[in-house]
Amino acid sequence: MPLQTGSYVETSAHAFFRDPRVMDYPLERTTLLETACVVVPVSAGQAVTGDAVQEQLASLSMTSFEGSGLIIGTGWGENWDAPGFTDDCPYFDDSVIDLVLQMGFSLLGGDTPRFENPQKPSGHLGRLFAAKKLILGPLKNVVQVGTQMGLLIASPLNIPAASATPCRPVFVVEG
Repeated sequence: MPLQTGSYVETSAHAFFRDPRVMDYPLERTTLLETACVVVPVSAGQAVTGDAVQEQLASLSMTSFEGSGLIIGTGWGENWDAPGFTDDCPYFDDSVIDLVLQMGFSLLGGDTPRFENPQKPSGHLGRLFAAKKLILGPLKNVVQVGTQMGLLIASPLNIPAASATPCRPVFVVEG
């Protein structure tokens, strides 16, 4: 079964075979997880930068994001069925990964199907995986959510020994 189908939750076991699998993580890592959603519009093949994400995070007036999720919307999720969705997508540059690690986010999600530059991969997904961060993507309608805090529900399927599983993510606005 292809596990990276539609939107999915992925663990470091995708790259490091002996690492914990999806079902080894507590459900709280993907369900009712306090999550920052930020919108950083970029075009095909462009990079999202850590500075752009940091600017959006600052508008949320949070003192700490430790253990929270981070979802980045570029607008690319609206191209889901278009030719080039995977090959021409925006990506996150190394400074975004630095930000995720420095601020202690536990999950990184996005509306782009690739988090690394598909033309010149830097290997920064390995740094996320080494830190046991979860990945969620690709997502749709993130731009409609806008920049705000909420609760993420992205419960993975109960597939034993899977490094990734499909899910149907929902962002619940608090308040």
